[in-house]
Amino acid sequence: MLESLFTLFKRTRLLNYEQRCLDGWRATLSESAKRVLDLQLSAMRRVQRQAGGAKLCFYPGGAKVPEFRPSAPDLMVSVVTLQDSNGAVAKMMRARVYVHRGHFFSIEFPKRPDRFAEQHQIDLDSLTVASVETCVELSVSNPMESS
Repeated sequence: MLESLFTLFKRTRLLNYEQRCLDGWRATLSESAKRVLDLQLSAMRRVQRQAGGAKLCFYPGGAKVPEFRPSAPDLMVSVVTLQDSNGAVAKMMRARVYVHRGHFFSIEFPKRPDRFAEQHQIDLDSLTVASVETCVELSVSNPMESS
């Protein structure tokens, strides 16, 4: 389902490992929170890579969509750990997922993924989700809005 949402982003298509981070986090959400995320993603007008690909920011359009609670600024809600195909602990890459004022905002890596791949001699396309840690439980501002 999310794959079709990203065909809307003409300028930026998610890379495989970015999509896996988003999918891994989404899988941990409640059904109502998944609906809110999907609505927010469908209203996105732009996705932008910053800091050499270490930060992926999602910018909403003008559509009114439901929000997550809590709605604090710059709230790290999850840490997704990716591993290479052989599962080596030394070759794990972590990504932090942020919500800003109730809206999904970014996926951030502590190191540029291309440098990580070069350092550990791995193919970023081979990374899979090893674990997802929930840092903040998200709820929906108004459950009726997400149905």
